[in-house]
Amino acid sequence: IRKPRSLAKIFGTAVCVGGAMVMTFLKGPKLLHDSLGVGGAGLDLDDLLLLNSPASRNWVMGALFLVGSSSCWSLWLIIQVPICKSYVDPLTLSAWMCFLSTAQMALLNSFVLPDLDAWKINSLFELMGCIFAGAVGSGVTFYLQSWCITVRGPLYSAMFNPLCTVVTTVLATVILHEQPHIGR
Repeated sequence: IRKPRSLAKIFGTAVCVGGAMVMTFLKGPKLLHDSLGVGGAGLDLDDLLLLNSPASRNWVMGALFLVGSSSCWSLWLIIQVPICKSYVDPLTLSAWMCFLSTAQMALLNSFVLPDLDAWKINSLFELMGCIFAGAVGSGVTFYLQSWCITVRGPLYSAMFNPLCTVVTTVLATVILHEQPHIGR
């Protein structure tokens, strides 16, 4: 932990988590005009801070989960370096990660939502969505990330995480018609 590279990683993680906290609690004015042509001008402090909204308890809970997620993700990337360097085949590694995470979530979900009717797949579209999310969203992603960490290290893999936020914001604005704000 006293090495400069480790301190830089810890500092980078703290900056990212701090930025995520600011994005979570600071709403800010609207980035784009809404359909009525009203911009973000003339907002007071109550409109800018999400802590003053009725759903602030959910936002605080979400922020705590965001801190936990960011911390676990950065720790996972750092721990994956010795595993990827000693474990030769990234495909087998990603298959084990997917299998163990599936088993872990099945156990957790059996306590959280024990009703078996809630887990039934009702259409071919839902089935294809589950297969795509499992195969591409997890399997291919874990494989490419393990390969990238083996070749270039964890920092190179972590550099693309902010890009996910930008892509998610753009897609949420275009497809879901959400109003982006300057703070989030």
